[in-house]
Amino acid sequence: MNRKYKEIDALLEDLNRANDAHFSWLIKIVRLAAHPRLNTDDLTRPDAYTHCRLNHWLTPMLARNRTDQRYLLDIQASHREMHVRCGELVAALHTASDATQEFEAFEGAVLGFTHSMRNYRNYLLARRSSYDLLTGLPMRRTLYEAFEHVRSDNPHAKRYLMLMDIDRFKQVNDTFGHLFGDAVLSTFAQRLERAIRSCDFVCRYGGEEFIVLYCADSDTAATQAAERIRNAFADSCFQIDGKSLPVTATLGVTQIYQQDTLRSALARADAALYYGKNANRNCTVFSNQQGELRKIEGDTPMKSE
Repeated sequence: MNRKYKEIDALLEDLNRANDAHFSWLIKIVRLAAHPRLNTDDLTRPDAYTHCRLNHWLTPMLARNRTDQRYLLDIQASHREMHVRCGELVAALHTASDATQEFEAFEGAVLGFTHSMRNYRNYLLARRSSYDLLTGLPMRRTLYEAFEHVRSDNPHAKRYLMLMDIDRFKQVNDTFGHLFGDAVLSTFAQRLERAIRSCDFVCRYGGEEFIVLYCADSDTAATQAAERIRNAFADSCFQIDGKSLPVTATLGVTQIYQQDTLRSALARADAALYYGKNANRNCTVFSNQQGELRKIEGDTPMKSE
């Protein structure tokens, strides 16, 4: 299963635990209303929210530059507001005969907090639904957002697009059946994930095609990375259902230039992939900005037609 998929499941579980903890916290407020003499130091201290388990979870999350940061900031602000209003309510219950105003302010803060938590949960569920159930990888529709993100994240870094296709995959389905073919796709995705870095983006583009967006210092470094990924499949057979099956892939690679759209970068990578498929497969082909093609395996130059 894709590590991002696992991360989303873990985040959803963290949200469930945070909700459970705050329901217990609300019960304590109700008890306090009935028994004002209960110890309330943990509720009334000015920095009460910093000692909350949710804050301990949020702090390291916000220390990183995340795509979901605005949701986390909303939760942080509403969480702090809820604790502040709670402190005011507890103080009013101890000292005032009428705490209606403080109750209303606390109610509004609680609703604001639950709203921010619900927004983040909906965001996570939407992200989760964009993953392919078979391979655990993001699906094609996530590619557009990822493409813009890698272009804007560091405009001075060299970014590359790698389009890969499993060789002779139709023969696998025709020979062993579609269930076996599904197992090949799942195993391929697992190996691909292990072969790339955590900062790289990978998705299932469609069928037996996959895309990786990654950064490299130069075209040479980019093609070396592609060859390393290709060899991760070519060097050992897949062991599936008691069968040993050699599985290879053909890769088309191009740099993402400043004026590129996803479509233009994909067009060059697709042309490189197509050429590789007609050059005995199991190879990496690089396309420069002008569409000139170079086969990396064996360093055999090719001219685009």
